Amino acid sequence: MYTILAVKKLASNYLIITNRGEYKFNEDVLVKFIIVKNREFSDLEFEEILNFKDENNYYNKALNYLRYHDRTISEMVTYLKGCSYKDKIVDKLLENNLLNDERYTKNYFDYCVNNFKGPNLFKQDLIKKEIDHFLIEDFLIEYTKELEVELIEKIILKEVEKEKKLNFYKFTNSLKNKLMRKGFNISTVDETIKKKQSEIKNCLLEEDALVLEIEKMHHKNIPKDKITKKLLTKGYKYSEIKEKLAE
Repeated sequence: MYTILAVKKLASNYLIITNRGEYKFNEDVLVKFIIVKNREFSDLEFEEILNFKDENNYYNKALNYLRYHDRTISEMVTYLKGCSYKDKIVDKLLENNLLNDERYTKNYFDYCVNNFKGPNLFKQDLIKKEIDHFLIEDFLIEYTKELEVELIEKIILKEVEKEKKLNFYKFTNSLKNKLMRKGFNISTVDETIKKKQSEIKNCLLEEDALVLEIEKMHHKNIPKDKITKKLLTKGYKYSEIKEKLAE
């Protein structure tokens, strides 16, 4: 038998003094089991209180884990690894709609679109988080080719403003690598760059870029014939190289 001798308020919980020892419970435990001074509990009843206290502590940890942003079921299961109440807590979070992989997938889809990330990155990241394959595919249907092209075009406009002093060859190679890292399909990338080719060339200051490249090589005392070869590999036209070297 356990007899409650005193209940003392602490900073974040309560100190429960019994005839058989001291315990720290939070308010949830006190309210659920009506723990007050002079109340008595059988050994079985007090064991139930202790089990609830442990489960409640883990549940509160899970709530804290969800505080800053949404989590997947898999992330929560990993977080609660080693907890004997893991399944019960996950079920409770699902029941209260605090865990919802469909909501997580939708939110991540919106995030990817708003932050110019492609469908491959969207898919890979969700596979890592063990989101159901069919759920991922349902949202990939919404990631249409038209949407992908629209995002790529916006990225091209942004990048060409930042990298004006590059030639077309160097710019498009750098752009392709960036778009691939962002998870866009290479076929769509190539198609969109081809479509925007004239617009890109009109924005790039290729002549200035060529002059800058030549100046750098002159400072390194590189012979003219080697300068020509190096510039050809960088995508500059022979006639333009020859003209600038003759100046």
